[in-house]
Amino acid sequence: MDGTRTWRFCRHLVTALGGIGLMFVLGWTAALASAAPVSFEARNLNGGGNNLEHPRWGEAGQQYVRLAPARYADGIGAMESGPNPRYISNRIFNALTQDVFSPRNVSQWVWIWGQFLDHNFELAEGGTEEANIPFNSGDPLEEFTDTLGFIPFTRDAVAPGTGTSTSDPRQQTNTVPSYIDGLRRHPATPGMDSHGAR
Repeated sequence: MDGTRTWRFCRHLVTALGGIGLMFVLGWTAALASAAPVSFEARNLNGGGNNLEHPRWGEAGQQYVRLAPARYADGIGAMESGPNPRYISNRIFNALTQDVFSPRNVSQWVWIWGQFLDHNFELAEGGTEEANIPFNSGDPLEEFTDTLGFIPFTRDAVAPGTGTSTSDPRQQTNTVPSYIDGLRRHPATPGMDSHGAR
């Protein structure tokens, strides 16, 4: 055999042996798992039952808990008026003339970790009510072209049975468990992928 054919043969042999080894390990693990009784209480993937006194707390499909009263323009569910959100975010995140280094020497991984955690225990049910954000091409901080004249945006869905009066204002539903449970690795409800999408 020449060098190329020998190399190809060795590569195929290593791949085959690796596959056989992997099948052996997986089969051995499955055999152990089926033979060994579970020595701990298995938790629901939807977050239910984690609090014995309040078994539905933190369960997927529940309304968000408010820390302060709802504040709507009409007290029921209409959006408050105010400055353009894009204008505000452009000014908050404009760091061209600022020192953005952390005085505590915290790296970018901190906000990435925070984003990972947030997406683990919070995902509001999406709605269809448009609340597009006006785009101002004359804003000196805009750095992209918007041919629509607005940034598409929809409000979260209204939780069933809410938004009927000032004593029952609009609420939102969390579609994932509110626990740090590795949701990114498994779906919380049937038909949901690991990104929380249906």
